[in-house]
Amino acid sequence: MTTINGTDIDIQGRPHWPQIVLTGFMGAGKSTLGALLARHLGVPFYDSDSLIEAATGRRIADLFAHEGEARFRDLEHQAIASVASQPCTVLALGGGSLMHPGTRLLLCSTYMIYLEITAETARARIANPSDRPLARSAQLDELLALREPIYRSTASLILEAHDELPTVTLARVLAELPASFDQS
Repeated sequence: MTTINGTDIDIQGRPHWPQIVLTGFMGAGKSTLGALLARHLGVPFYDSDSLIEAATGRRIADLFAHEGEARFRDLEHQAIASVASQPCTVLALGGGSLMHPGTRLLLCSTYMIYLEITAETARARIANPSDRPLARSAQLDELLALREPIYRSTASLILEAHDELPTVTLARVLAELPASFDQS
């Protein structure tokens, strides 16, 4: 039993509780928030980048460099597909995951949370650009402008996540869940 906003919810006993998916630009805090949210809800957490690295035995930057973005997106789609049908989980996506039409279709019935940040916030949060292939090869402003309409169009919930602690964002997400899911 999990208590969210003062309401007791039996998450594990809910076969129809959807998968919660975190999306947004690089540096938005998807992996950090996803781990916190899953731990709070008592459900499994998956990170698409970690799934890809585990499946291939290679780092994301290496895959981009040697396989190219198109091949990487196909590998990413396969990794996401391996967990997409599991209810009662939290999944953090890579910043470009939704650029793959098949991945968007695969995740259309999930509860998608878009963590909105600015390009300036992303720049400040990206500690090591060499770990983020597209941070080196593209202007962040242009890349964000390209992706933002897709983030918005697929989102069940949009949260600004610019300058707050992950625990504050977690509290904001938890405040939205009871109104968003069947409580029966």
